[in-house]
Amino acid sequence: MIYLHPAFQLLFLLLSAYVFFLGTRRFLSLHLKRKAAFPRKRHARLGIAAIAALYAGMMGGSLVVDARGLDPVMGATHGAAAAVMAVLMGLGAASGLFLYYRPKPRKKLPLAHGIANLLMLATGIVLAASGASILLSL
Repeated sequence: MIYLHPAFQLLFLLLSAYVFFLGTRRFLSLHLKRKAAFPRKRHARLGIAAIAALYAGMMGGSLVVDARGLDPVMGATHGAAAAVMAVLMGLGAASGLFLYYRPKPRKKLPLAHGIANLLMLATGIVLAASGASILLSL
């Protein structure tokens, strides 16, 4: 059971990376003036699915810690990074939903949305590394 949390989180982090890749198409056209098709619906649907799944995985990780009786201090860095990631995911989801349901020409909000999600992905990499060290120490 303890391996389900990292396996699913890694899977959904990879999905998030794909969604970010889709979003780079929008960045290319908006900010670099390069022609690029932006699959808006796919980006939005998969983005919400990835964020919801990562949030669920965070809850699952908390349940694993409780069920296994693990020392929360052992994963202090992991927990702190997860808290940061949860805030970034909230920002990414809120700004993404706003952009999706209120479409109009914008530059600053899509850029802020992309930066928040890039930071979320970077935090996910930190979480993968700290999670791997926790697993190896068990």
